[in-house]
Amino acid sequence: MDHEVLMVCLTTGTATLPFSGTITYLNRPIARRLVDIAGWKQLSDLISQFQPDILQANAGDTLKFAVFSKLIFRWNTPIIFRNANKVSDFIDTKPKLYFNTFLARQVAHVISVSELCRLDFMKTYNIDQSKVTSVPIGIEL
Repeated sequence: MDHEVLMVCLTTGTATLPFSGTITYLNRPIARRLVDIAGWKQLSDLISQFQPDILQANAGDTLKFAVFSKLIFRWNTPIIFRNANKVSDFIDTKPKLYFNTFLARQVAHVISVSELCRLDFMKTYNIDQSKVTSVPIGIEL
């Protein structure tokens, strides 16, 4: 559809990504994801240079990273979160619930990979249904 895409990875991994465009590796230490001001600045600088219409965060660590970067460095690009799990399975303490609810409320929209995941996300984080869409990943039987 002639969209320009920049893929940004927090770390390098061993998987070969099925993407032929530009991939930028930030090489950030995941253990510092809650206090990685230098990394959040890197992301902010990339956003300033690339000027994307949206930022898609694909998992929990990227959501934390993107939200903190946006809050501290005040960029305006909306964050779209891809929810690929039944999030309630990961919430085992009240602090986790409160922290993840805070993160979930910072995004412009959530795309869930199934209707079950969408419903679970809305219920767990008390998010309005207008902010969460299901786009099934599709499995051929």
